[in-house]
Amino acid sequence: MKLIKVIGAVLMTTTLSNVLLVETPNLTAHAAEKKVLKSYPKAMRKTWYRYEKNAKGKTNYVTDKITSKKWVSKSNDYDTGKWRSTTTKLHYFNASKANPKITMKNIAWTYAFNNNGMTKFNIWAAMEGKRQVNPFKKPLFGMKVVNKTYKGKKIKVFKEVIYTAAPKCVTYSYTSKALAKHFNPKGTTYYTPK
Repeated sequence: MKLIKVIGAVLMTTTLSNVLLVETPNLTAHAAEKKVLKSYPKAMRKTWYRYEKNAKGKTNYVTDKITSKKWVSKSNDYDTGKWRSTTTKLHYFNASKANPKITMKNIAWTYAFNNNGMTKFNIWAAMEGKRQVNPFKKPLFGMKVVNKTYKGKKIKVFKEVIYTAAPKCVTYSYTSKALAKHFNPKGTTYYTPK
């Protein structure tokens, strides 16, 4: 009877050790690989509008058009009041391998990953040189689609959290210009002035 218990204990210990040794590396690599997104989440792929005021007191609509891999933003510069358009392209890299080499071609590329219920966003340049520690540590901003109530109905709203500002800033964008103006009629700017 004692021999059977000893053999059973040895078999159980050996089996458990083998399962842990075999499964743990795969799960870790798979989890790291899943963090970098190949495209923006479907809920974000729309044209979003924000109504805000620049430093000269002029109000205008900021437009963000997000597709699966591209983000085009048209805005009135806060300080100069001039219109500008910026386009960023989302690029994937395998996070379980070494960070990609940064070149002049890819320095302004962007990547996104999910973390704490938000899609966080950064540029490839953040992985360059001494900053090449962890591409998930300091994102430029986070974003997600949330619900707000408008005339008794729930509507989708695009929430952005800007981490590079001090204090941290939050902006909300809407699916139409009318909604953007309704929720922010004075065009209050959420960015911290310089």
